[in-house]
Amino acid sequence: MANDERPTARSASVVRASPRSQRLWKGGSVPSRPHSAAGFTLTEVVISILLTGIIVTGTFSAVLVAKKTPQISTNRISAALAERQMLETLQNYQTASYQGSDAGSGPGGSWHLPGDRCSVCAAPNCPDICEAVGACGAGCYALQTGCSHDVSDLLPQFMKDSPYFAKMCYTVSNLDNTGAQENFRPQVTVKIQWTEVQE
Repeated sequence: MANDERPTARSASVVRASPRSQRLWKGGSVPSRPHSAAGFTLTEVVISILLTGIIVTGTFSAVLVAKKTPQISTNRISAALAERQMLETLQNYQTASYQGSDAGSGPGGSWHLPGDRCSVCAAPNCPDICEAVGACGAGCYALQTGCSHDVSDLLPQFMKDSPYFAKMCYTVSNLDNTGAQENFRPQVTVKIQWTEVQE
């Protein structure tokens, strides 16, 4: 080489911002939250208390409803079963013969339903359909019309006792207007009423 040419190395210099210059923003420093002020604001606390109250109230309401619902369901199922059993039992009296050797056991005879007091049930909880008509009289025919049949004794014991005091009665009406006994078409209305316990 004629000229003493040496490759020159250029060093690239990196300018780094100092910590103080990083905090500068438009001629002033960026305000930072002091470490001693960490925590919740009053608004955050109030909102969290409100949300907690709503959640707790909803939870307790659900628990109370869940506790009460099974007993109400048990009462309704027991009442429906007792009503169904009563109607099925009375079908035996409806289909019995009014002629032949057992004809004397019909109306005015001994076709009495065991458990039927043949009277208007006593308070409390006597259904209105039974209070609206009079008593049938002792030893009445199971399908005697125009009177009240108190069959509360046929209910489950737990429903008859305190606190429910359930009453069951039925009335019978004749759908046939001819007056002929062989055309007797009874319509039975069964009603059960009890005191619902409020907890």
